[in-house]
Amino acid sequence: TLDDQLIENNKSIYEKVNRSDQKGKVITKYLPILDKNRMEGVLAVRYVLASSIDYYIKYIFLIILLIPFLFLTLYSYVFARRFGKELNKPIKELSAASQKIKNQDLDFEIKYESENEIGVLIDSFNSMKEELKTSLYLQWKLEQERRDMVASIAHDLRTPLTIILSHVEVLMDPSLNGQKRLPQYLQTIKNNTQRVLHLTEEMKRVSEVDNPDFTLDIEGVIPIEMLPEMLEEFKKWAEDEEIKFTYSLNRKPGEGNSEFALDPKRLHQILTNLISNSIRFTPVNGSIDVQVQIEKDMMSFSICDTGKGFDTKDLPFLFSKFYQGDPSRNDQLHHGLGLYIVKELVIKHGGEIHARNNEPQGACIEFTISSINK
Repeated sequence: TLDDQLIENNKSIYEKVNRSDQKGKVITKYLPILDKNRMEGVLAVRYVLASSIDYYIKYIFLIILLIPFLFLTLYSYVFARRFGKELNKPIKELSAASQKIKNQDLDFEIKYESENEIGVLIDSFNSMKEELKTSLYLQWKLEQERRDMVASIAHDLRTPLTIILSHVEVLMDPSLNGQKRLPQYLQTIKNNTQRVLHLTEEMKRVSEVDNPDFTLDIEGVIPIEMLPEMLEEFKKWAEDEEIKFTYSLNRKPGEGNSEFALDPKRLHQILTNLISNSIRFTPVNGSIDVQVQIEKDMMSFSICDTGKGFDTKDLPFLFSKFYQGDPSRNDQLHHGLGLYIVKELVIKHGGEIHARNNEPQGACIEFTISSINK
């Protein structure tokens, strides 16, 4: 059964008898064929020398090779199912949130604490929602302010215009007996016309300070030289109303004569609004005191009077636009724009403003302004 040539000649037969040739695992053994101790021939037996476990090793080796692929397949399946579930939840939440935004409902938050791409997407979505909410709130606030403005202007214009109209109608009545009441009626018409003009002037000022392009006209001034001239003007005004007016300028040594950068016109406007309010609500023989602390880069003002003071519930809203406060003061405060304008001008000067009640009686307004770099 062996096709290859095993022996070359008779001599080689004797050399191979009872021996074996091995080529790798293949062994060829040569056995003598004897007849009465005489060798008649040779039997070549060929076999493969191998462990019986080799048969299984091939399959074990094959299985070992396949295990990583089986593991990857199983892992991919499990991971895909789990990732699909995790991905499906935030996507559903995003879809529901989009529907809420469509229905103008912005009071929600998507919680997803992962630093992957989905987490980044949801953080961006939440940020977009907050920006949209802020934008809509500002839009609503502006709309509400517009409505309040229209209502306030309509109210403030209606009263003086009604008074003017009624007095004009009386003056036009041919049955009016004599001219004794004429000066009184004309004075009333004049006062209410001034109220209307005052309202339109303050509306103009509000429009100026609310304009995004509004800027201060900054100048370098010496406070210790500028302020006395301003305050003396208010002192004369208060004394004409029989109100005691005092002021003092306090400064650190060596800082009083330094230059201060501000808008003198707007500072005069701030002081005019505040001191005129104090004069308006301070009774005869009352007093107004103005204290100014001058420093290198900041000035602090305190204006206190002995008038009626503020209602405690009004204090948080005094500087809000159109806030009129105590109804008993509305005839004087009008439309609630003066303090709003003051607050905006103080803020534009890099300062702050606060209101409190004076002890034992009256009101105090305190504000600061900073020197502004040109």
